[in-house]
Amino acid sequence: MLSILNSYKKNSDLQIIGVAGEHGKTTTSELLWYIFQQNGLHASKLNSTGKFITELDEKVTSDNCSKKDITKFISESQKSNCDIAIIELDSKKLNKSLFSNIAFNSVGISSVGDLENPAPYRKLLESIKEEGLLTVTAEDKDFISWLISQSEEINKTIFCYWVDINNLNEKDFDETGVNLDFYSEGKINSKLKGMYSYENIYLAIRLASNFMPVRNAVEAVSSFEPIPGRFDVAHKDKFSVIVDAAKHPFQLKKSLDYLSKIKDGSKKIISVASVAEDLANAARSIGDLITNYSDILILGPSDSNNMQTFDLNSQLHIGAESKRGRLIDRYFSTEESGAADKYKLANRIFNSMQQGDVPVLAFDAHDYTGRLDAIKMALLLADPGDIVYIMGKGDEKTITFDNTDYEWSDYEALRLALDALN
Repeated sequence: MLSILNSYKKNSDLQIIGVAGEHGKTTTSELLWYIFQQNGLHASKLNSTGKFITELDEKVTSDNCSKKDITKFISESQKSNCDIAIIELDSKKLNKSLFSNIAFNSVGISSVGDLENPAPYRKLLESIKEEGLLTVTAEDKDFISWLISQSEEINKTIFCYWVDINNLNEKDFDETGVNLDFYSEGKINSKLKGMYSYENIYLAIRLASNFMPVRNAVEAVSSFEPIPGRFDVAHKDKFSVIVDAAKHPFQLKKSLDYLSKIKDGSKKIISVASVAEDLANAARSIGDLITNYSDILILGPSDSNNMQTFDLNSQLHIGAESKRGRLIDRYFSTEESGAADKYKLANRIFNSMQQGDVPVLAFDAHDYTGRLDAIKMALLLADPGDIVYIMGKGDEKTITFDNTDYEWSDYEALRLALDALN
């Protein structure tokens, strides 16, 4: 069991912290960096938002960095006399051994979900220093069981700490964010939204507490601003629009569960759903899951190199049918959806809902126009008090079709859709 240190003792060596997992690692790494900054520690970071040593460089991120970039980041952090360097660890890059030249003093692992491929995490364990620290969310029971099974195969000592949100008291939330009592260390009123926020906060505080009193870390959390694209309320007027990076089933369930509990019971959730090609095998379960929480489901394109959007949307629709998802119409171009009789469409949607079904509209254009048109339709169907939930891309800057990356932003698409609506 990891013993939490009471204070940070300046070490002449740069302390390197890795933050891994399949969901929440960007928020956790950003919050951890913020806690250090608020407490006067000089921390650098390399995560999905960019690289920061003395100023932010958005060109180099944990998503696009090379092994050379990572080595340069550590070298620059040392030259700038940073106390701590934080690196967000993508499992695909771990698998390719991009971090094999890094020795981590401590590692935090946020939610892993279904542990289909443990190989990246095996490599991560090998990268932790002798008597290094490993902090893991306790909710991932299968992952913890796997870690325990690896204990006899690891020929070094790693101290572990399980972060269990069930041990936290007075947890509640509303549309402004999550709130909790962190043991006897203080009340946290966070601006972070979504069920994963509890784990992200707990994990960041525990990682920070190796360098400072826990209370110092707790006090910094409430002023932390959410990261764009992570359950972000991107628009709030007559209706609300949430842009979320969640795309895996276990991520979506947490987001949608939170969403269903903060909405007015008499209002609608209109979901703009998509599935990237690398998650094609999960498309039916995603369709089933998101339909279970939605009043209207609108399907659109996401990243795909070899599969057509029509085929991916069809798999989502098959999953939706198990939760009474009823296909109302499909559109293969902007011209086709633009020519649709909106009055008749509204009547068909209304009649479908009256019968207890979840109306489904599919935008099958295999390019960015399909996603833009899906967002436009969601806003067109939104009534006062409704919530439009756009999943799968978050603040990503590109969308991929047939091995070509195109500039894309769900936020810019939302702006265009709002302009068209007005």
